[in-house]
Amino acid sequence: MTAPTMLWRVIYDGFRAQYLDGDGIWAEDQDSGITLNSGKGTLRRVLGYDFIWWLKRASPFISAYSNKRLASSKQAEQLVKEGKKNVTICEIDVYASNRRAEHYSSM
Repeated sequence: MTAPTMLWRVIYDGFRAQYLDGDGIWAEDQDSGITLNSGKGTLRRVLGYDFIWWLKRASPFISAYSNKRLASSKQAEQLVKEGKKNVTICEIDVYASNRRAEHYSSM
């Protein structure tokens, strides 16, 4: 099995990570110093916070889908139903740069 080369992140007004034109998506926590080379316990704890939704804290990681259809139907459409504004699917080329792929909007 190989890692995907394309990922999709759903963003909207008020989401935890930040989309910056020209820079792509930035995780909420830019100051922790956590890397994939951090100690096992530290990395496990921070990843655990990211994977367990009710423990959500600022994290140096972003969540993304490896399947565009799931990003669209599972999260983007649900966020629009919830009344979120400017729901957008960002396409992340793992080997290049980020760009906005689709834009949804709730009325």
